[in-house]
Amino acid sequence: MHKITLPLISILFVSLMPWFSPAGYAEELKPIMRIGIPQGEGTFFLGSHLALLDNDILVATASGYLGEDNAAVYLIDFNTGSVLSLIKGLSSSWQTNVATKGNKFIIGVPQLDSEPSDNGYVIFDEWTGTGTLNEPITFRSNLDSSIDNNGFGYSVAFLGNQIVVGDPYAYRRSAFSLEGAVQIFEVAGITGKLVRTLKSPTARDGDCFGYALATSENDVLIGNPCAADSDVGRAVGEVYLFDGSNGTLKRTFKNPLPAEWGRFGSALATKNGKALISAVSSSSDMVHLFDLNTGRLLRTFPNPQAHPYSNYGSSVAFYGTCLVLIGDSFTSYIDGKKYGGIVYGFNTETGELLHTYKSSNTQNYDSFGASIVVAKDKIIIGSPQEQVAADAIGAVYVFQGPFEMEFPPQTPWSTNAFGQPGTFETSGTNFYGYHFVPKVPGKITRLGGLFNGTATVKLFRYTQAWLESSLLASTRITASNAWSYNDIAPVDVQAGTSYIVAVYPDNPLELSMHSFNDKDIFPKTFGNITIVSGTYNGGWNTPNLPPFFTTPGRMYGEVDITFVPGQTPWETNNNGILRTGYAWNYAMGYHFTPQVDGLISHLGGRFNGTKKVKLFNKGTGALLASADVTSMNYNWARTVIRPLPVKKGVQYTVAVYLAGSGGAYQSLNPPLPQTYEDIRIDGATHAYTGNDPNARPTINLTNYIYGQVDVTFQSVQIPWKTNAFGELGTHHGYPYWMGYRFTPKKNGVVTHLGGFFCGNKKARIFNDRGDGWPGEMLAETLVSACNDWGYTQITPVALQAGRTYTVVVNINGSGGSERFFWYGQGTLPRTFGDIEIKDSIEWSSQYDGTDVSTIPMRTDIWAMFGQADIVFVPDGN
Repeated sequence: MHKITLPLISILFVSLMPWFSPAGYAEELKPIMRIGIPQGEGTFFLGSHLALLDNDILVATASGYLGEDNAAVYLIDFNTGSVLSLIKGLSSSWQTNVATKGNKFIIGVPQLDSEPSDNGYVIFDEWTGTGTLNEPITFRSNLDSSIDNNGFGYSVAFLGNQIVVGDPYAYRRSAFSLEGAVQIFEVAGITGKLVRTLKSPTARDGDCFGYALATSENDVLIGNPCAADSDVGRAVGEVYLFDGSNGTLKRTFKNPLPAEWGRFGSALATKNGKALISAVSSSSDMVHLFDLNTGRLLRTFPNPQAHPYSNYGSSVAFYGTCLVLIGDSFTSYIDGKKYGGIVYGFNTETGELLHTYKSSNTQNYDSFGASIVVAKDKIIIGSPQEQVAADAIGAVYVFQGPFEMEFPPQTPWSTNAFGQPGTFETSGTNFYGYHFVPKVPGKITRLGGLFNGTATVKLFRYTQAWLESSLLASTRITASNAWSYNDIAPVDVQAGTSYIVAVYPDNPLELSMHSFNDKDIFPKTFGNITIVSGTYNGGWNTPNLPPFFTTPGRMYGEVDITFVPGQTPWETNNNGILRTGYAWNYAMGYHFTPQVDGLISHLGGRFNGTKKVKLFNKGTGALLASADVTSMNYNWARTVIRPLPVKKGVQYTVAVYLAGSGGAYQSLNPPLPQTYEDIRIDGATHAYTGNDPNARPTINLTNYIYGQVDVTFQSVQIPWKTNAFGELGTHHGYPYWMGYRFTPKKNGVVTHLGGFFCGNKKARIFNDRGDGWPGEMLAETLVSACNDWGYTQITPVALQAGRTYTVVVNINGSGGSERFFWYGQGTLPRTFGDIEIKDSIEWSSQYDGTDVSTIPMRTDIWAMFGQADIVFVPDGN
């Protein structure tokens, strides 16, 4: 029995520090909170492993002072430091490990110092949010019981609805004779069912296959840092990518800088098809970034403070799309302390060191950086060997992460499926899917399905003249009662246009389905995609046409898309013969003018090699953004940047710096300028760079596009941040909810809430009560900022044109800001894009209810108090 108690907790709040770092300077960031556990709890190595559980963190420990069965896992609110739950009595003789998915979690309990017969185990459970747990399921190794399995649970991960457990000590015959194994289990009722066992494809004596685990969609990434290389020596290390649905080895990653004791594969992290793989040793001291799909090495991050006893790469993590976090829990000297720890933050695309993160209580051998987890806009770091007088050994530190507004790819049905699930058997002539309409332009990058077997999933542009519908993409997908996706050549889709995605079985196939009640049927909008209805073909054998019967009350077949919002004006609309292979030493690109406010989220191009692509304000000449883009054989490629607001009617320039190779151009018919959706390309441009890599092209050409670059533009509006005026004041201790009332001119959705303040603040959006004044709350989130703009993504909230809404933040006595409007600057109301801001509004912080329709409020047209804000995505039709 695992007891659940609520212990005391030691919390130290530290002042917030701004995150911004100028180029070339690694800014040291300070923690905003230290979390420790009082000694009486008996915890040892608090923070040895971390995982995000919904909006809280699981913090793992090892055996404590009070006996062998006193290892524990804490559930902690990382915003307040409060302990929500404690699972103790875990009979580990080593550090416990944790992994999570939503509100589900697994705890690995290895027994590395125990007798061979004392095997490790894994606990699976769900957090209900009420201080109690469901009845846990215990998993044990399914390997031969005569084999030493006491490392079972050393590494753990989720793979969809399955769990993955590593035992790097499996098949151990002596202290230095082992191989390792990884087992995949299915949660079935109150037991765990073994699905498959994975073993090293090159099993050798001395391996530790399963030492580290990470998952990416249906794939399992497995580290074997002990793998030997006959040409190099011992413990060079390898990493393997397996298809988790069938156990097939897809790829082996080798150490790019092989060295004996290089230990490549010691720590792993995955995100968006990329993998961080560390080589933890004084001989390697590197972390490498790979493309999981191609196996290509994208970048190497060397240790900024290399030394003979480094533990650089002890932990790795991604923060958003632009920051890589790498821990070194054994740096030579930190703040005068021997072998304290540090965490580094690097720019993902350029490799530039941007930030360092350190304990506020650096000690000798504190192991700070042994674990890292990213929780929304927070970076949480374990320091498991740190000790202060009143606390047990170990601490966890919370840092404010940099502001980075993400617009992740959208999988509308698999992410938002609702209704009663079930399965059914279909023949090879029945096709099922759904009809959808994008609200904004974008690209379909993947097709997917949830079924049991192999089938073709197809994407169509759908017209009411059914026979004129056109096939846009098709892929063969194998799934095993879990979602499976295949990449496709990106398909441009337009706002307001109808599409159908459907599954086409070759033979009878078991498909999944969801049925809805009468009040909960299609159409429904998820993010930027409206699913109009489910659809099927009624037995008509028409494999080259989409199904046309509608099912608003059911989703048969369970297929899905991956939708990436954004306009790519030149990639989508380029014309003329492409001519390549030019050795130009020029900066080349085009001038463009947005027709609406929005964001630039990527810079891209097609050339041959890695080139610098830059974005300028054409009028002022200011450099706004820069990115390295790698394009091979003149295929389009893009690099994400920190989203950059651009304004309607302002002219910008995007250009690639070719540096003497890989140039291309197209002659145009018709000539420029041309308007493509919300972007007008005004003209092409170029400039000879010579020895000046910063030369900015300014001339304007209309008959050619040189350089072949592009932007990704998203028609989103950030009304107050983009257009704020008046005199700024900060650090005000207003005890109020503050923000503004606004009216959209078009239908649309709010995707983020935010504001300008210092601290962690609640942000809310309200509808009106029928007369323009706020009534019931529509959404709430926690936003963090420090005298800068901060935004947090929310489940999209649909807004109606002409209706009044209110967005506010709870300043609650500290860190507030405002802007005062002086004579000559004007007052509110003002219209920015499709949003009219009517006035600033405030009410007392003591009112914390979700319905504010009856409380006293005050408005102002001469100031903007609180500086709350939204991100608004207008409908595309």
